[in-house]
Amino acid sequence: MIRIEKIESKKDFKVFAAFANRLYSENPYYVPELVSDVLASMNPKSNPAFEFCDVAYYLAYNHSNEVVGRLGVILNRKSNQKWNQKYVRFTSFDFVDDYAVSSALLETGIAWAKEHGMETLHGPLGFTDLDH
Repeated sequence: MIRIEKIESKKDFKVFAAFANRLYSENPYYVPELVSDVLASMNPKSNPAFEFCDVAYYLAYNHSNEVVGRLGVILNRKSNQKWNQKYVRFTSFDFVDDYAVSSALLETGIAWAKEHGMETLHGPLGFTDLDH
């Protein structure tokens, strides 16, 4: 059973930011993310995109309470208005090799999009079209 939790605490934000580095640590082709940069991008005080974006971040946990995936969802109101779309962007979609984890995370993203009146999950994209 996979449990998905929306993150709220400073500790969980740090876990979210560091997850990809842990997940891909054995991959010689992976370029580690700077955790401080990831955290800064997730902080409304340091990221001006929060003025026109609504955001939620999620962690996936397995039956042993280990983090096995992450997902961010971003509703960029400016982009949707400009292009007349009802899109929610997904970002930081990283997970262990398990269909149940990826499916649970995507279903959570789709549900969040629908709760906000959106029709399409689009990505991977960050706050801007140049982010991933």
